[in-house]
Amino acid sequence: MKNHIFSDRWHLLTGEQIVKLFDENFPNITIQPNINIVMQLKGLEVATLELLENRTASTVYRIRQTGVVYQLCQPKGDLFEFDDYEDYLNAHPVDKIIDKYILKELVHSVENIGGQIFIIRHKPPRFRGRYTPENKLSVVSEIQWYDGEPNYLVIANILRKAGAFLNRYLKENEK
Repeated sequence: MKNHIFSDRWHLLTGEQIVKLFDENFPNITIQPNINIVMQLKGLEVATLELLENRTASTVYRIRQTGVVYQLCQPKGDLFEFDDYEDYLNAHPVDKIIDKYILKELVHSVENIGGQIFIIRHKPPRFRGRYTPENKLSVVSEIQWYDGEPNYLVIANILRKAGAFLNRYLKENEK
């Protein structure tokens, strides 16, 4: 799949030819460009249409010559127009998946107190524990449970996840 279509004769193409171009160059995307985008291309005559993002519920295009970014959303094909890609990135996301991701609750966080690293779990069963890399059995020890200590199967599961979070955090912050 190409990520752009260039034509120096948009104004001469028929609707069928344009749809064929879209089908050939942008197969299997969520939403094909609509009539508003096509009319912009026809008005420019020479232009490049870029496919920037193809999401589950929307597709984002840009006309390279003008910099204008269009986001088409399902299910109704709503069109959002932005002056440039930076404006699009700064706008409130209209894609439900992005909204859900942004609203996602924080599960773990890290505190660095006096050279010691502590991990805090914010979802039940909540806890605070000290990072102990020298401990071969568990990298989290001295655990304070805030919701009462859960059974050993739950403890093993959440400490494994906390350890994975700590490993990612430490790798990202050692740079």
